[in-house]
Amino acid sequence: MTRNIMPQGAQLSREGLCSGGGVSSYSGDTSSVDSFLFVAASPEETARLARACAARSFPGLVILLEGDLGAGKTQFVRFFAEHFGRRGVRSPSFTLVNEYKGDPLLVHADLYRISSGDPVLRDLEEALRAGAILLVEWADRWTDVAGEEQWRLVFAFDEGEEGGGGTKSFPARRRIHCTALGERARRSLGAVKEDMDLSGTNGPGATLFGTNAGTNNAGGARPGEGGETP
Repeated sequence: MTRNIMPQGAQLSREGLCSGGGVSSYSGDTSSVDSFLFVAASPEETARLARACAARSFPGLVILLEGDLGAGKTQFVRFFAEHFGRRGVRSPSFTLVNEYKGDPLLVHADLYRISSGDPVLRDLEEALRAGAILLVEWADRWTDVAGEEQWRLVFAFDEGEEGGGGTKSFPARRRIHCTALGERARRSLGAVKEDMDLSGTNGPGATLFGTNAGTNNAGGARPGEGGETP
């Protein structure tokens, strides 16, 4: 496998694992959701979503990341990995796959330059069977995704904002559409929603705003404009 193995960093104590440093096993009666739309008005809100997702992730989960260049996919992975104490996350645009050793093993892939049948896809399947959590950018290139438990996060610049080569490349609010496939993935995504105090919204596909998310509903007002830029 083409890879760039980064150091794990400081070992987390057992106390740290229980309080936010490790994978949280999911159990209980939390209602599952198939999808929701989260609007992040700042990097802190993207970080909040990423860390909540990390806390409810589990070995064997495939996280498919789609969206335009510069929309926040790698930033999400960076915040996700920080939950486990992994630092130095870099885009795997040239290495194709970066591995971050530890428990759990995190495998971060960029499929932008590959085609169907590429050996890298077999490597990802092997990592998944070994219990890794896969985070896959440009996942639309993977037409036959391995793994029954999946989250798909689609990143987009909010309406009226431009990204990439536009005049407003950053800042811009991000719209992150989160969906789940597989029973455990759906339950865990429902737990993410509750952990972020987003239970005030109703129904799959509801829009959840990062600012004042606990009080907004699908028709709620947008967050204020006075915060930091993404």
